[in-house]
Amino acid sequence: TSPLTIVLSEKAHARYWPRIVEVAPHAVARVLPSGDERMTALDEIDIIWSTNDTWQDGLIRKVFGTASRATNLRWLQASAAGTDQPVHTESARHVIPIW
Repeated sequence: TSPLTIVLSEKAHARYWPRIVEVAPHAVARVLPSGDERMTALDEIDIIWSTNDTWQDGLIRKVFGTASRATNLRWLQASAAGTDQPVHTESARHVIPIW
């Protein structure tokens, strides 16, 4: 099985990663960088998980910026309701349909 690369926040990684690897032992974590640092190796990203803390900690622009540049993204999980803001619409055009 090929690795499944999941991007998530540092808080989500600390809280949920042990449970994730129990059900997906081939998963690889990529923690969202803080500050001005940008995510690299965008073509390796399969899933981005935007938990509530990405909104609360001001990382949401980084989440959707990464999503819009991740060429092989298969899933974007957003915990917040409502995807009608311009940043969501633009990201959806580049990645996956929102259901």
